[in-house]
Amino acid sequence: MKPEQISDALNFLDDELIQETEQLRNSHKRPNKTYWKEFRMIAACLALFMIGSLYFNNFLEQPVDPITPTETENFRDATEDEIDTPSSGTLSSPKLPMLILSGLFGNLGSGFDEIIYDDIAKFVAMSPWEENLTPEEMPVFENKYYTADFVPYGFSKEEMEETLKQIVSGLGTELLNSNYTEATQYVSAYLTATTTLAEIQIDGAGNVTIRFLPLELPEKYRVREDTPDDVALDSINYLIERFSGLFGYSETIVEIYPQYDYLGRSQRRYTVYEGRSDLADSEDVTGALLKRRYLASEFTFSEQGELESIRIKHGLSCAEQLEDYPVITTKEACQLLLNGKYFSQGSVSFRVSEERIAAVELVYLPSNHLETIIPYYCFYVEDPDASFSESADPKLIENLKIYRKCYVPAVEEEYIKNMPVSGIQSD
Repeated sequence: MKPEQISDALNFLDDELIQETEQLRNSHKRPNKTYWKEFRMIAACLALFMIGSLYFNNFLEQPVDPITPTETENFRDATEDEIDTPSSGTLSSPKLPMLILSGLFGNLGSGFDEIIYDDIAKFVAMSPWEENLTPEEMPVFENKYYTADFVPYGFSKEEMEETLKQIVSGLGTELLNSNYTEATQYVSAYLTATTTLAEIQIDGAGNVTIRFLPLELPEKYRVREDTPDDVALDSINYLIERFSGLFGYSETIVEIYPQYDYLGRSQRRYTVYEGRSDLADSEDVTGALLKRRYLASEFTFSEQGELESIRIKHGLSCAEQLEDYPVITTKEACQLLLNGKYFSQGSVSFRVSEERIAAVELVYLPSNHLETIIPYYCFYVEDPDASFSESADPKLIENLKIYRKCYVPAVEEEYIKNMPVSGIQSD
């Protein structure tokens, strides 16, 4: 054994143990049998410790054998507690960070977790997603510029002013005045402006709201609540062409559907996003889902059929794209749902049974006020406890059903540190 190796091994010994040994060595009395036994035990411990240290150091210096496929499988079968940062599935790919889902409640908008509809399958059919085109991986985003109250503030004053110029030009109108308001703890900074055609507001996330006076339309392009869908579609296409400089869409998907309340009354929604209906692969589906949620435009009309407002979303302006994460199948998501691994705002006591699952679609959540933005499977489940208003017209609600939206993370469970439990977000 080399002297320097002994010295290194001694560095690992406890100071109190060394001190006791030194006292025995320097004692003027001849140690009795008890003390001699203790000294021999200490010496033996020293010898074992130094030998062990040398063996360990030699072990570290040995070349590491490559991981065999069997060893890889065993690693992937380990429990969640044993895996803090799992690999992305291949030995050559980088490890993916664990995801913490936060901000799922209280920031998602009114009526976010329930939907009233007559034919939920028809509603889900508007989605660009089809089960056979489910992506193997999908991007995850993280909001870097949100306060503790989930107020967006990442869109700078300069970006707002540049956006305002584009909006004014796209509307073909003249800017009369503008005003910038600083952010507070609860309200993001925003820019308001008045033009000869409309009032404009741009918020801290880059979303644009244009409120017309309202804008009178030719009779054939007016959209009322009873306007047939095909006529309404012509009107939306007319507006997209008229304000082409505002949107810059090359191809568009238009969604027209009613939104019902608990009285059974309906109000149609008109949404447009850039895309096409003949999606060929899963990559196209991912892009379409992102645009549908975060880069869409919404139109509203007055009772007389005039254009009241256009809202243009810019939902990922405050977010930073992370990695692409592996996506589970619909079947796997359904099993997680039945096991209670989903969230649904305000539904802590809501129990999901398989026979009540009416439909499912792959989505990104409609709110961008989330710290971590990931894809989810949205299951539409008939809610046996939900009811319409007592003053609802029986004829209006005759064919309507109330569905609870239950969201299951579409990212593989091993990458999520706090899976939701029994309908609520876990800590």
